[in-house]
Amino acid sequence: MKSNPNWFRYITPFDGKIAGHIDGVLLSGPDGFSYPALWECKTMNNKYWRDCVSRGIALSHPHYFAQVQLYMAYMRLDENPALITVLNKDSAEMHHEWIAFDAQVEQKYSDRAVHILKASNAKEFLPRLANDPNYFICKMCRFNKTCWEQQK
Repeated sequence: MKSNPNWFRYITPFDGKIAGHIDGVLLSGPDGFSYPALWECKTMNNKYWRDCVSRGIALSHPHYFAQVQLYMAYMRLDENPALITVLNKDSAEMHHEWIAFDAQVEQKYSDRAVHILKASNAKEFLPRLANDPNYFICKMCRFNKTCWEQQK
């Protein structure tokens, strides 16, 4: 099988305004699986890992699920399911899950990226996630200060 040299590069759609880096591509392995397949690896503490194992990555961590969908599309690895490995930081247990490509999810997040980029290029502010800079998600955001200073 020929390898695609682009698989091991950063993903930079939208003129490089968005970037990501895949963890790997499975080119061969046990019989019964289809190759090539995107491989992603995540680590989680025990609480989040248990939730992922019981409900699956799409429900427990939809942002990771969306990331895999975008990687599959932009790396042209959407014909075969992707494999995600989730490592429990507390116990070193591993969970493996095959994820089929979902064109609707991928399109939703690609459209969202285009919307954000268009607004940014037009110097428009999009609605915030919260009304308080101390909201727990806002507090963790590296752009908190910039965001809340810009629009008062």
